Amino acid sequence: MTKPLETIWPIEPHTAKKHEILRRYFQAWLPILGQYNPRLLYIDAFAGPGEYSGGEDGSPVVILKAARDHVIPFKSELVCLFIESEHDRHKHLEKVLEGIKPTLPPNVKFRPLLGRFNDQLTEIFANVEEQKKLRAPTLAFVDPFGFSQTPFSAIARLMKYSKTEVLVNFMYEEINRFLSFPGFAALFDAQFGTPDWREAVKLTDPLERLIAIHDLYLRELKTVAKYVRAFLMVNKSNTPDYFLFFSNEQH
Repeated sequence: MTKPLETIWPIEPHTAKKHEILRRYFQAWLPILGQYNPRLLYIDAFAGPGEYSGGEDGSPVVILKAARDHVIPFKSELVCLFIESEHDRHKHLEKVLEGIKPTLPPNVKFRPLLGRFNDQLTEIFANVEEQKKLRAPTLAFVDPFGFSQTPFSAIARLMKYSKTEVLVNFMYEEINRFLSFPGFAALFDAQFGTPDWREAVKLTDPLERLIAIHDLYLRELKTVAKYVRAFLMVNKSNTPDYFLFFSNEQH
């Protein structure tokens, strides 16, 4: 998906489906991990402005409402980090979050961070290290526009902590579109964490290339995670758009 230029924009059907998957996963994760741990950490690496032009909730609000309205009470402290790189969207996100803040229980806390995901890694991992000392589980949602801000090294670093689960939006359509461009080689080396993606460039059959790209990223995730699952998401033209990769539990 091309990055929108506006502060807020209309929600796309596949985005709504993605948020529903996120909400359901979070709703299952929260009471299970919250039953045995005093603190939980949630990271939204590309938070956006917090809402869409039609008033629909952005991913940060989806998570906060899911925590607030959960049918199973939890006593754990939930700390949410919402990262957004664009100043106007960050300001809008702050406004949206302030609106929902009075409705949240005292054990649900959040911090909107201004900056790019890569640039915020130091602060993110400082928080993760703090949670590690407390043996606090972490769930990270990495949902970028494009592929230039999600190096595999960042995913791998998240996964080195025990009790960490990562949901990655792997932007297949855009990656596949630019895979043959020499100027993007370094970005793809970082994205996949290996130069082996060059073998997929040689494939001319669309299905074979899709499978090869999927299998390569799956293979790399399995080097840093014990359990990995992927779901293919299609666009309104019923063509492959992106994969949602779930990974958890380091070896």
